[in-house]
Amino acid sequence: MKKKRILGIVTAMLMVIALALTGCGQQSGEQDAGATGSESQNGTTAIDDGKNEGEVTTEPEDAEEINNRHPEIRDGYYVYNVLGEEFLLKTNVWDYIDEDAKTFDYGGMKTSLGVGAYDEHYSIGNRALQTPYLIAGDVSEVCYLVYVCTDETCTKVDQQVKYTIKYSADSSASREYASKSDSRYGFTFDLIVLTTYGCEHLKADLSDLPLGDHLTEYYTEQRIYELP
Repeated sequence: MKKKRILGIVTAMLMVIALALTGCGQQSGEQDAGATGSESQNGTTAIDDGKNEGEVTTEPEDAEEINNRHPEIRDGYYVYNVLGEEFLLKTNVWDYIDEDAKTFDYGGMKTSLGVGAYDEHYSIGNRALQTPYLIAGDVSEVCYLVYVCTDETCTKVDQQVKYTIKYSADSSASREYASKSDSRYGFTFDLIVLTTYGCEHLKADLSDLPLGDHLTEYYTEQRIYELP
């Protein structure tokens, strides 16, 4: 009888201890959960990838325009994109564009490249380049006149070749900039890049096309680049 009584007391003590341990475990779990929530609110825990998946990253509407406005410099050349092709220029065309006045210093660009004098020709061997000129219009035509001479002084001309860069008749292009010296002449930004590239390229090689291997799909038998 005495043994049963002792056994009952021991059993009761074990039950009390078990209940006490269970209560401590629940309090500890609640404290851990509360601490985790606090860290998350203060931004000290790892980023919740599930929440970030719902965020929308805004892409530039016109990446090409942004690149052209802030051209990459590659091996000393400014990189521009025109009609999906890269043009590498030594000239930063933005040095000649007044964005506020919406003008392009066409004459200044040519002069800086050494092809701006109307009474002189730029010569390489028996070829000479007359200063490029414009045909007036809302968006102008750019013309390059190359003389093939019978001698290196180009006193006698055997042949002259005229190249033109212009927009096709069905193009919807309209002027973005006016010539700084004469508002009768207009440019798109692409035309500014192409005009400047043509001056640079012909200055290096008068026997080649103004745009070299670029935009050949728009080049016609009449030596005209008809841009879309």
